[in-house]
Amino acid sequence: MVVEKSPGGTWESGAPDHWKNANAPTITLDKISLDKGTLRRCEPLALYPYLLSCQKYFTVHFDDIDMELTEISIEELKDAIESVLRIHWRTYAMGNSNAMTLEAQGLKNRLLSLYSHDPAK
Repeated sequence: MVVEKSPGGTWESGAPDHWKNANAPTITLDKISLDKGTLRRCEPLALYPYLLSCQKYFTVHFDDIDMELTEISIEELKDAIESVLRIHWRTYAMGNSNAMTLEAQGLKNRLLSLYSHDPAK
């Protein structure tokens, strides 16, 4: 996962993860570590965090799992995205379809269509 600065954004003095305006860095999701291997997204996904009105928390909508995530910094938001994706991969993509609701099976199929797991060699 890569974090890049958006054009036009400016860093606040002394707080590299906080922005003076809504031009937060783009978070690009392409691969994360998972179980001594790598979970790869078939096509990289650009996520665009924004500041909440209180100007203290960054929020992003993660369409792959239809969830909004909020954290105090871009780095913590990046970590939360990776953690939630790992949990959902283990629970749904690797889970027993027969024990899942139709909605959970839909999430499983979505994850399996968007990601592949490359085990460690």
